[in-house]
Amino acid sequence: MFSKTYHSTHPDMMECVSNDELRNRYLVGGMFVEGQVNLNYSHNERFVIGGAVPGKTPIKLPEQVEPASASGHPFLERREAGIVNIGGPGAITVDGTRYEMGNKECLYLPMGTGEVIFEGEGARFYIASVPAHKAFPIKHITLDQANPLARGDLANSNQRTI
Repeated sequence: MFSKTYHSTHPDMMECVSNDELRNRYLVGGMFVEGQVNLNYSHNERFVIGGAVPGKTPIKLPEQVEPASASGHPFLERREAGIVNIGGPGAITVDGTRYEMGNKECLYLPMGTGEVIFEGEGARFYIASVPAHKAFPIKHITLDQANPLARGDLANSNQRTI
C-alpha cells in the first residue's frame, strides 16, 4: 500500500551519514506518477503523504492492506485527509458525490470516508492524511473562498502571499 515507510531517527544514527543516506532516509520522491496513487507513511505522527495522477482513466484511493485486521477497509476509515489539486482541472468523487477541482483548490475528507476516485487528465492531487478521532463535514475550498495573506517585504527578500 505504501511506496515507502519513513522511520523516526535517533541522533546517534546520524554520525557519519552521507548525503545519499540522508536523501534516502528523508526525501519523499516519486509521488506523482501518471495512472497511480502513491502513498508514503511516516512513523512521525503516523503521517501519510502522497500523490494521485489519474491521467486518462480514473484511479481510486486504495483500501487498507495492513494490519490484517484492517485489510479491505477504506483507507480513511480512521484517518482524515486534505487533498490539493496542483495540476490542471480534475474531479474527486467521494462516496458518489463529485467535486470539480480546479488548480489550487482543496478538498477536506473526514474520517469514515469510503470510496475516493480521482479523475482528470492533467490533474495532480497532493494528499496529506493523519489519524482522526472525530468526523467533520466534507469541505471543498475554491480559490474564491481563499483568504490570501500578504507577508514579508521585498527589502528582506521574504515577500510572499500565503
